[in-house]
Amino acid sequence: MWKRDSDIVLVTAGDPTGVGSEVIAKTLKNFRTNLRIIVIGEHLAFTPFSERINIITEPGQYKENFINLINMGLVKRLAFGKPTKLSALSAVRALETAVLLIKKWNVRSLVTAPIYKKGIIELSDYKNFTGHTEFLAETFKSKVLMMFYGTRLKVATVTTHIPLKDVPVKINSEAVFDALKISDHSLKKLFKIKSPRIALLGLNPHAGEEGKMGKEEIEIIEPVIKKVRSAGINVSGPLPADTALYKALKGEYDFVLGLYHDQVLPAFKTLYFDSGVNVTLGLPVIRTSPDHGTAFDIAGKGVAEEKSFRNALRLAIRLMNKKNSKTESKEYL
Repeated sequence: MWKRDSDIVLVTAGDPTGVGSEVIAKTLKNFRTNLRIIVIGEHLAFTPFSERINIITEPGQYKENFINLINMGLVKRLAFGKPTKLSALSAVRALETAVLLIKKWNVRSLVTAPIYKKGIIELSDYKNFTGHTEFLAETFKSKVLMMFYGTRLKVATVTTHIPLKDVPVKINSEAVFDALKISDHSLKKLFKIKSPRIALLGLNPHAGEEGKMGKEEIEIIEPVIKKVRSAGINVSGPLPADTALYKALKGEYDFVLGLYHDQVLPAFKTLYFDSGVNVTLGLPVIRTSPDHGTAFDIAGKGVAEEKSFRNALRLAIRLMNKKNSKTESKEYL
C-alpha cells in the first residue's frame, strides 16, 4: 500500500543532453529498494539506455523494475552533448515539477541530476538562475547550506557560487552563525550524531595568525564561536584550512565548515571526485545530487560513471531511514 509521506523518492534528470539520463538508467537497472523512485525528465533522453520505461502521471501507475518517468515532453529532437533552449527549459521545468509534487505528495526526498546553469541563463527565460541550491532555497524560503558528503569527510561552505572578491563582504556574523546552526541541527537530525564536532575555518591563511594577516577571524568569527558555544554547539576555530581538513579526515572532527567554495572543495574532490555527494542542508525535504556536471563531452556514449549518482540516491534513502535511528550508520557508500 502506497503511503504518501514515506515511500517516494523524486529524481530530476537534469539537462537531457547531458549524462543525467545515462547515470540514472545505469543506477536503476539493478537498484533494490522498498521505496518508489519516480524520475522527471525527457523520455527521448532515456530510450538509448533502457527499454524498460514506464510513463506515469501519478504514483498508482508505478511498475517495479522500470524507469517510472514523468515525461516533460519538451524536447522533440535530441543530440547528446549539444544543449539547446528546449533542453535547458526542460531541466528547469522538471525541477519546478518536482517542487509541486513534493508539496502535493508530501515527498521527503529529492535527488537531482546535473543541469547546465550557463545554458539555463543564456538559452531560457530564467536569467537569474544560479543553481539547484539557490533555487530550492528561494522556493522553500529556507536558509540552506551546501554540504559535500564522503565516507570519511563531510564539508560545507558558508558562501556558495560567488566570485572570490565578494567573499569577505559576505562573511558576516549572521551568515556564519546561521551556517553553524544549520550544520549542528542537520548533523543531529539527519546523520544522528549526538554531539557533532564542527571545525570552523578561518578566512585568511593560518586563520589570520592573530591578526597579522587579516582581522576577520578576530572581529567576526571568534565572537560568533563564543555565541554558538553558549548555545551548546560544539565548534572549534577559527582553524587553518590546511590542517583542519587533514584532522577531520583522521576523525578528529565530524564536519568542516569552510567560508568559500574553493577553500574546501579541492581537498574534498581530490578524495571523492567520482563518488562524492552534494547535500543541501536546511530544506524541508532531503536533497542530494551527484558531485559532477553534465559532462557533455561524453554524453550519449555509454561511458559515464554512475557511482556518484548511485551514492546520491543511496544517501537520500539512508537519510530518510535514519529518522528512526538513534545513531549514525557506519555503512559506507
